[in-house]
Amino acid sequence: MRLPRRAPGTASLRSAPEIQAQSAEELGLLPDGSATAEMLSDFAVLRDQVRARPD
Repeated sequence: MRLPRRAPGTASLRSAPEIQAQSAEELGLLPDGSATAEMLSDFAVLRDQVRARPD
């Protein structure tokens, strides 16, 4: 499935829960050991580390 491209900096017309549900479904379709899944996991760890830093 190809998603339509939108101009940089424009908001999606779909709701965040809708996009999250679609993303979770698509992530579940990736093969085990997928580089994309690994990168998303790494991003989640980095995001949590940044959030944990004191201001």
